[in-house]
Amino acid sequence: MDAKFPQPPKKRNLYKELGVVKDVLSLLHPRVRKIDTSLTGTEKPIMLIPGLGVDGRFFKPMNRYIEAHNYKVFDWGLGVNDAGFYRNFSEKDITIKWHPDAEKRGKPIHKNELGVAFLCSQAMKNAKVLSQRLNQKLVLLGWSLGGFIAREVARAIPECIEQVITFGSPVVGGPKYTAVAWRFRRFGVDVDWIAEEIKCLDAEPIRVPITAIYSKNDAIVHYSASLDKLSPNVRHIEVNSCHLGMGFSFEVWRAVLHALKDLPENATY
Repeated sequence: MDAKFPQPPKKRNLYKELGVVKDVLSLLHPRVRKIDTSLTGTEKPIMLIPGLGVDGRFFKPMNRYIEAHNYKVFDWGLGVNDAGFYRNFSEKDITIKWHPDAEKRGKPIHKNELGVAFLCSQAMKNAKVLSQRLNQKLVLLGWSLGGFIAREVARAIPECIEQVITFGSPVVGGPKYTAVAWRFRRFGVDVDWIAEEIKCLDAEPIRVPITAIYSKNDAIVHYSASLDKLSPNVRHIEVNSCHLGMGFSFEVWRAVLHALKDLPENATY
């Protein structure tokens, strides 16, 4: 964890995302069908929050593996994660503790700049309902943008969340330090402004335990932006997968099971 913190990904490294083929093919190995009894759980409920452009179906192989180890995976209930760009909502629908000041900014706030905040608000609502229905705290498991959303849900309703596990998530700067920053800009999002607003959110630390899984082979979210140096109860786990391959990586699946079995206790690894 010695990277200059943070920095954007380099375009010349995008070839590393071809590693997704290796991760998918690795699922043919017999070990994927074996149950590790040392990592079995107690039907702990997990809410899975997908990354940009996909929904829960993207993670079916991972979900099956996790559930085979006696956990229960629930969908986040919001379909494809579109960063809120294609949703109908108003500022009144944003219920997380974020209060952007358009007057201080000096120009109006584009609706799409509120899209992720809207998804955070809706995910918070769904998580709270699920937690109350099950009468249990949830584990939030999020890939990429889904991990960012998971963190904000935990920040908003820590009483409903046992822990957060992120993998390949831009915990610093939002989209600014990712290879898809251009896409957010195309939709009217000032990524530099969003990065500053996220600093405001971080003024209130996330108190629940966090496990942040990252990879130096990630060519979409630079690993330096996946490191959480602010939360008081966080550990980091490094894996070898590329960004797109994380959902299919047996190494990531095992890291998730270890995180579920062994909560971090004020330690960063």
